[in-house]
Amino acid sequence: MKKKILTLAALAAFGVSALAGVNSFTLTDGSWTYRERNLYGEANRTGTLPGSADFVSGGTDHLYQNWFWYRGTGDTREFALSYQTFFNQLAPNKVQLQYTEPTGSGGSLKFDLTYTLTDLGSNSALTVIDILVTSVGRNEVHLFPYIDYDLAGSSSNSATLEFFGGTDGAMKITHASGTFGWFQMQAPGGGLSHWEIGAWPSVRNKLTNGQIDDLSDGVSPFTGDFTGAFQWSMQMEDGQQAQLRVVKGINAVPEPGTLLAIGAGLAALAARRRRK
Repeated sequence: MKKKILTLAALAAFGVSALAGVNSFTLTDGSWTYRERNLYGEANRTGTLPGSADFVSGGTDHLYQNWFWYRGTGDTREFALSYQTFFNQLAPNKVQLQYTEPTGSGGSLKFDLTYTLTDLGSNSALTVIDILVTSVGRNEVHLFPYIDYDLAGSSSNSATLEFFGGTDGAMKITHASGTFGWFQMQAPGGGLSHWEIGAWPSVRNKLTNGQIDDLSDGVSPFTGDFTGAFQWSMQMEDGQQAQLRVVKGINAVPEPGTLLAIGAGLAALAARRRRK
């Protein structure tokens, strides 16, 4: 039985801005709360704890962990996003983070993330993560969004790959109670290359084992202690940017297909950080 990881730090109030090294955040909207912990630091870069998470309504927690691993040119393994350079809680249900991560070739990658939680009513909610990737130097970039749902507070779930292509992929996870989760990655410029579903901690082990791994494109359908990930891969030139979106839903399915417009705030944030 997996145990929830205790919060290492908590925000004192909303409205925190222009910070870095913030180790947790909490989003609230309606009856829903979404939390992420272990958000920065060298131990998280190569460890197994980054992104321990809660997705809660009515006292029931449906999520164990969610985070992002990456690999750039010259890297000999995958690393978790860990070098946090910016944090801003815009509203009770929205937060911005930026990470600037080195690559083995001497370049770096910037990841601007905006999380938004929306209570949809009828015991359903979405957490949307808009991502702007910027390459500093020429990089072959691989990004791995990872998730570990424990729907209805249980580690026994079933999962299927609903669809997968060069721009869009989704997994549906279900619990015997009828509660279901949705995990989707949208990449309008293409590059969605692999996926994997497996029993905890097999998928996470691929991202933390100290060697290069690509996802296996299996296994669906699956029953057990679900974990899943997508892999996005792209050759990026110096200064090139790519926009991505990751969606997590409880009892909710987002619009499939195209990436919705990412707000001007994300692009403005990236431009502001580059000027510093």
